[in-house]
Amino acid sequence: MRFAEILYDDGSVDQRNLRGADATDRYTLRGDAKGEVYLPHFTFHGFRYVQVEGAPVEWSIEGMVMRSEFAETGMMKIDNPVVQKLWLNTLWSQRSNFLAIPTDCPQRDERLGWTGDAQVFWDTAAFNMDVAAFTRRFLRDLRDAQTPKGAVPIFAPTVNSAAGASPGWADAGVMLPWICWRRYGDTTMVTEHWDAMCRYVYGVIADNPDLTGAKCLAPILATGCRSMPISPQMRPRQELVATAMLKRSLDQMADMGSAIGKTKSRTLSRSGACGSARVSKDFRGGEWPCRKR
Repeated sequence: MRFAEILYDDGSVDQRNLRGADATDRYTLRGDAKGEVYLPHFTFHGFRYVQVEGAPVEWSIEGMVMRSEFAETGMMKIDNPVVQKLWLNTLWSQRSNFLAIPTDCPQRDERLGWTGDAQVFWDTAAFNMDVAAFTRRFLRDLRDAQTPKGAVPIFAPTVNSAAGASPGWADAGVMLPWICWRRYGDTTMVTEHWDAMCRYVYGVIADNPDLTGAKCLAPILATGCRSMPISPQMRPRQELVATAMLKRSLDQMADMGSAIGKTKSRTLSRSGACGSARVSKDFRGGEWPCRKR
């Protein structure tokens, strides 16, 4: 059985986009007249197509969906079939990627809990499904992987956290508990994760007293990825992104501080967010107002 997302023109599976993943299983039939069941214990596959060789042609094949168990709480119905299919594809992407950890893709040669993808998608995830328990468990992974200076890694679990924090990726440590609090009205995760959030934002501020976030660009936002490196001309824009992420996290910390009675931390966070907003004007030449609460 060879698994893939796309096909060649002749109808055979095209696995080139899977990088180093073999995505191939071999099973010896046991001769059960009632049918064969193959369910591997140590792997799973994300796929649209499976090419089966060696099985009787008259057989039909049924796949089993594997995912962490969630109650599906959100539904969207719309008259436009293209938009409706887009939403359904998004739901299936969540089902496919939320298996023990929140991966960014279930099919290729790495399946890691990428924090950048998580913080972008988590609000949608929390609408589609009840992800409170899943979030709480993943936040423990983030705390376990947090560096002594407070940086949250680009993926978790991990045994080799980078020294610096990548804006957007590291901000998942603030974004995820904030989303769950807003979606579900439960401050449990906020309280449990509060010290970790404080270590992160105060660590960034300690490295960036001017509140630009310019010194917390490692490892991804500073250099880009292998296929899209960051040019020197993009550096100011990257610093703007870092500053914007810092402001957002500080605003969210202030909101959560109010919810759990951390009034001193709330004031410090709001003050830092306003400082980041003022600095951002130097990058974008416009106004980024502070929120007054």
